[in-house]
Amino acid sequence: MRITATHNHGWSDENRITYRGWWIVAIAAVAMSTGPGQFAFGALGLFIKPLGEEFGWDRAQISLAATYSTISLALSIPIIGQLVDRFGSRRVLLPSILVFAALLAAPALFVGALWELLVIYILIGCLGAGANALPYLRTITTWFDSRRGLAIGIAMGGSGMGFAYVPPLAQYVIDGYGWRAGYLCLATVTVAVAVPLVWFFLRDAPSGQGKAASPDKDATAAGNSEKTTLHLLPVLK
Repeated sequence: MRITATHNHGWSDENRITYRGWWIVAIAAVAMSTGPGQFAFGALGLFIKPLGEEFGWDRAQISLAATYSTISLALSIPIIGQLVDRFGSRRVLLPSILVFAALLAAPALFVGALWELLVIYILIGCLGAGANALPYLRTITTWFDSRRGLAIGIAMGGSGMGFAYVPPLAQYVIDGYGWRAGYLCLATVTVAVAVPLVWFFLRDAPSGQGKAASPDKDATAAGNSEKTTLHLLPVLK
């Protein structure tokens, strides 16, 4: 009698709202909403007026920060993909989030010249790239097979929450306490939200559950996840 082992016992669970993978999607979506796209690039427009008033820079000069940061992010994403493959998503995310938060606070503490602001944003693109979508999406792909595309779509859509709540939050702090407090607030929120979610809850699926049925399928999904992140780069401006 031949017994054939199968690892597809978890696939039917993907159709249930109680399936743990959907909780991973929700956790990833919330954590992703605090990423560089939302908190650094998306919020930059709110700081243009106060920065211009204090330092005399015009809109075009300040906007260069987003341009340079996006370019550095695009160049860094393939390296982040390699690091995620080698060390796993959590080991890339946790230090990247902390570094990103520190760089997000840096303008409030160190900026006195335009070149300093530009350098900080370039570093956000390079060193903060690991706090972007790619590591989260890689974890999500370990939990899903037949519903993988839907799971990634929900996570990416949920991450857009950051573009909804960052402007009113940052504007409130800037109006009441100044632009420096605005940067410090965003840095604090990044650490307070993303670090606990990644540290305590974000996990790859157990071996044999939520994985692709074949290596080719896994490679395709991972590639698609990275392409999705790269395709979003123009939006981050």
